[in-house]
Amino acid sequence: MSEAGKLIEKHSEKLALSLDEALKSVLVEYEKLQASEQKEGMPAYIYISFLHSAVLCEEPWLRIDIYDKNDRFDLTECSVMWDIPDISNKLYLGANETAREDGIKEEYKIEQLWLELSEEYFGAIEKHISDIISNTNTSSKVDCLWHYGSFLGSTAIVWGGNQDGVF
Repeated sequence: MSEAGKLIEKHSEKLALSLDEALKSVLVEYEKLQASEQKEGMPAYIYISFLHSAVLCEEPWLRIDIYDKNDRFDLTECSVMWDIPDISNKLYLGANETAREDGIKEEYKIEQLWLELSEEYFGAIEKHISDIISNTNTSSKVDCLWHYGSFLGSTAIVWGGNQDGVF
């Protein structure tokens, strides 16, 4: 198992707690939009997306979007960033240490290391995301399809419904 995988496994309880907090926050926003008739019915789709550009800005990398039955045709945004500092800090420290050891000083090369390492973390989270979701208190209250993938890229259903689908 990769170092990223071990780290995700080690922090899976913390990840579930932080996901739960992010979900609570975005569900409050969803309820407000629902009350103002900007959302139709209960949440039907949740997307957890990895934002590569956020890695370069040293911002939270994961975004949670909630959609009603209209899925991504729902034009009213309802999202929150899912911050996972125990994981992201390790990525930056690891990449910066590699750069220092290899004598890399150019910022663009260091950022390239961040992106390369972030792909490992993205994959490790993907392997554990179903367990992380199942360990939240909020997931049982939201009966919908959960997707995980790259922002504006492909996603896979990771929770609820047919988990073999890729969109």
